[in-house]
Amino acid sequence: MGFFDRDYRLLYCNDVMATLLGKPKEEAVGQLQKDLLRDAYNKSIGIKINADNFDDWFDEVERTQRSVEYNQFETDTNEGQYYNVTRMTLSNGMNVVVGPILPNKKPS
Repeated sequence: MGFFDRDYRLLYCNDVMATLLGKPKEEAVGQLQKDLLRDAYNKSIGIKINADNFDDWFDEVERTQRSVEYNQFETDTNEGQYYNVTRMTLSNGMNVVVGPILPNKKPS
């Protein structure tokens, strides 16, 4: 689970969310989502980002987050774990992200 403010700065995350971000939660808190994901992309750790161009990929993510209050998707990590992620924008502009591990998930 993670909480982002309206500017997508990470306010809180648990260990599972830290795994998706590819760094300890103590390092992740306070950073912008874009910076966290760019670092994961550049280091090939945490969430697997299958894109040739990070900025184009992130622009699409950001468009979705700003236009859709609720979405669900599956994602996997470079370490081989799979997550079912739910993201919600609350009325105060904060974003909540939750993502349980999918047991025994096999790559498709």
